[in-house]
Amino acid sequence: QLCHPSVAVQIFDSVTRRQHEAQWFVRLLLLMPDHLHMLVTFPPSAKLVITIRLWKGYLARQHGLRWQKDFFEHRVRNAELLQTTTEYIRQNPVRARLIPNAEAWPYIWEGL
Repeated sequence: QLCHPSVAVQIFDSVTRRQHEAQWFVRLLLLMPDHLHMLVTFPPSAKLVITIRLWKGYLARQHGLRWQKDFFEHRVRNAELLQTTTEYIRQNPVRARLIPNAEAWPYIWEGL
């Protein structure tokens, strides 16, 4: 449900808006057909679970997206792990055999 141009625009617009409102600071968001990967930092006052729940709820109400109940989080604690994780995310559509190389994937949003 996620890899459609009209859906991607709505998701990316919502990410941009929350980015401008300093609700989070997204480095990378990559949409896959049935899930997404996001590298994101939250301000100290933000609650990760609440912020993600509100975002998913907004997209569900406004655009009819259906989400799994929970999500998986992994903490990135150093520059080396950040680089490895970024590359892992970028290569996800290649590993899934959706595209021949990461640069060809259109459903990616990059910030910071």
